[in-house]
Amino acid sequence: MKGRLTSSIFALTILLSIFTISFASAIAASDIQIASIPSSITQNQGSFPISFTVTNSGSTGEEVALSLTLTTGTGSAVITSPVSPVNIGADASQTVVGTVSFDSGQSGVIAGKLTVDPVDAGSTVDKAFSVDILDTSSLSIKTDQDITLGQNGEITVQNTGNKNLNLKLTSSGDFSVVLSKTTLNSFGPGAIETGITVTPTSDLSTLKFGTHSVTITATDAANSVQAASTTVSFAKSFCRNGPQGSNLTIDRVKISGSGDSDDEWSLLDTVEIEVKVANDGNADIKDVFVEMGLFDSNGKDQVSDLVFDNTDEEKIDAGRIRDGDD
Repeated sequence: MKGRLTSSIFALTILLSIFTISFASAIAASDIQIASIPSSITQNQGSFPISFTVTNSGSTGEEVALSLTLTTGTGSAVITSPVSPVNIGADASQTVVGTVSFDSGQSGVIAGKLTVDPVDAGSTVDKAFSVDILDTSSLSIKTDQDITLGQNGEITVQNTGNKNLNLKLTSSGDFSVVLSKTTLNSFGPGAIETGITVTPTSDLSTLKFGTHSVTITATDAANSVQAASTTVSFAKSFCRNGPQGSNLTIDRVKISGSGDSDDEWSLLDTVEIEVKVANDGNADIKDVFVEMGLFDSNGKDQVSDLVFDNTDEEKIDAGRIRDGDD
């Protein structure tokens, strides 16, 4: 009895050993190689391609599921070819192509792994990858709102690099302004500062007719990044209080002169100006006046020096303009 029991246990042990070996994967970690990967990337590059070679060193084909994931950094990684799962023949290789996408403003490395998981049985195998992110300093500044008689200007500043910045904001231009913020210290990667107001301190009514601008410049205290600038403008309107509403539009201005040219006038020339004014709104507009000005190179209105044939001179009463009429 004793001899028979020992023999049975020995036979069971052999069977279990054979069962375990028959389900071992034929793909080992050393069978997965990185075929192509960039040596480094810029922080705002957005994505990079990667490829692997997976070899089945066994004597039979094996079906495996493939997945690509990130282990360091924020973003995503996907396999673009082949469609998983895939059957890799005996002593054959399969190229696996993927794309790694990542958020801007990161530093250090973007790292991840390719996972090869046998469908039937066997151990999962991983192949790790890592790419260095280059340190870059960059910034942007843009105008969100120009200056009007009733509205201050606004700008936005953004750190588009992956290093901290200590920024100083300055202004220069046709008129004086004050900024609601003049420094942005420890301005981190990806940081955005919106709603920085640009308030004029000059008397805008003294400016010449036309468009005037102020340049706002952002510079880093350590000069580690190229300065960035934006322009905030103010349009000195012919109207004392600036444009009011948007229903009335001047659709056409036709100028004809009695001299040799319509746009070059000489003394005693007679010039006729025809203006088409349209009501683009949904209601009638009463008491509409059309007024002209004639500005010299210094922005001074010289219309009073002209002699008009019409009784209203430079200001004509157009009366009521119905909706949709001109």
